[in-house]
Amino acid sequence: MRNILKILTLTSVTLFYSCTNKLEEKIIKNWRVQKMEKMTPLTLNKYVPIKIDINSKMCYNFLPQNKVKLITQMGSSMQGTWHINDSTISIYTKKEKKELNILKLTDNELVLASGRFKFYLEN
Repeated sequence: MRNILKILTLTSVTLFYSCTNKLEEKIIKNWRVQKMEKMTPLTLNKYVPIKIDINSKMCYNFLPQNKVKLITQMGSSMQGTWHINDSTISIYTKKEKKELNILKLTDNELVLASGRFKFYLEN
């Protein structure tokens, strides 16, 4: 019985790290923000997206070893680190910690959400 539990635990941990590594490999790219929306309440349970004009240079450059370089909506350049936990990317800079939920991830497209904002990125 103990051996079965050890094998199940080892298998679960291996699968978890394998999936996390594949997710990290897909994210390590320079992603340019193509579109940004703010979800504005229409009624109690319905939201309407409002398109926001973006800085054409706005990007998230996720680098190996969990480094990140950003160009913000205001045009500022920032550096920091990033970490994935399940489907959430946490970005740490000197000024703040930002958590972004991954809504979609393909080889060329990344959709992130933070609060009422959605970011549509391409590489």
